[in-house]
Amino acid sequence: MTFVLYIIKIPPSIQEEGQQFPTPYLVLIDWGHERDYTAGHPDDAKRLSPEGWNRMTHIRIWAEHSWTRYGVRLVVHPHAGGYIEFKDEIKKLMKDIPHEIAGLCLDTAHLYYSKMDPVQWLMDCANRLDYIHFKDINLDK
Repeated sequence: MTFVLYIIKIPPSIQEEGQQFPTPYLVLIDWGHERDYTAGHPDDAKRLSPEGWNRMTHIRIWAEHSWTRYGVRLVVHPHAGGYIEFKDEIKKLMKDIPHEIAGLCLDTAHLYYSKMDPVQWLMDCANRLDYIHFKDINLDK
């Protein structure tokens, strides 16, 4: 299991009204393994075993460490081809890791590609979102 980390390191900003956690954010993406071949296909993608999912709990450790040591908020980015891609996996992540520990970074294109309605997910997860990637998809390709 491989994770890609993007550190968006900017000076702390004024916390905007409605913003639950101040910047900066550490974006965590579970990506880069055999699930690439079934990206966007929820019915074909192999799910993690319970033991494999339990290994995902290190997200909690990284989140707590980055916050307490560096003041950086970790947000999990469900990504096409990762083990946190489809609605059942995102819901499990939100159940297993409280928002106080780690936030959520939804990507509109990845949601659509993975057979989910991005607008509905943004509305349904509004209280869990710390960061959003707004992208589009070319439906002609």
